[in-house]
Order: sequence, then C-alpha cells, then structure tokens
Amino acid sequence: MKKYIILMLLACSLSALAGKYKPIYNAEFEVDGKLSLSQVKKAIKAGVIKRGWSVVKTEKGVMYAKILVRSHMAKVKISFTSKTVRIDYEDSSNLGYREKHGEPLIHGNYNRWVLNLEQSINMALMAAID
Repeated sequence: MKKYIILMLLACSLSALAGKYKPIYNAEFEVDGKLSLSQVKKAIKAGVIKRGWSVVKTEKGVMYAKILVRSHMAKVKISFTSKTVRIDYEDSSNLGYREKHGEPLIHGNYNRWVLNLEQSINMALMAAID
C-alpha cells in the first residue's frame, strides 16, 4: 500500500511539474499609424523599461532586452521596422528551457513576461501616435 501511495504522489508531482512548461511564445504585431523607424525604436525602448526589462544591445532594426527576476533570466530579440515588431526568444537561465519532440518549451512565467512586454510596447507605440 505504501508503494502505491508513493507512486501516486510521484505521478501527481510529475504531472504538475510538466504543466509548468509551455511552448515558447514569440510575439509579432503591426505598428499602427505612420511612425518613423526612430519613433518605433524609442517606443520599444520605453515599453521595455516600463515593464522592468533592460536594453542590452541595439542595432539597426534590432534591440536585445533582458529581465532578471530573482534567480531567473530571460533575454529576447526584438526586431522592428516602421510597420512591424517581433519579439523572439534569445536565451534564458533557470527557466527550464528544453525541447520536446522538436518543440522548444519553457516555464510559463517566460510567456507571461513576454505577453506583458508586448502589451507595454503596444501601449508605448499608441502613445507615440497621439
């Protein structure tokens, strides 16, 4: 009976742990309005900083940003034109990045952080249009 209970507890904890890892969310969205590349870059930087991320490196049409939360780190590549913005996974630590059947998975917090970042950038872009 003890073995059965231990096996059930182990199965439950493993299934709960498996639920933490989700497919990586990469965001892509259009820029509304007629903003210059410079205005888009400025709005992205404002959105990055407002959400607690930091800009690591900037190139023409590309910005790298990272966030540190306790012992966790995530880094993204933000590609942009005057018409579109794309946020892609670049690197992470302590977020359980792995591949399963060729699909990259990561702790669900990463996806939440990227969704929040996407929202902040969109809000900054809308403010730049006004």
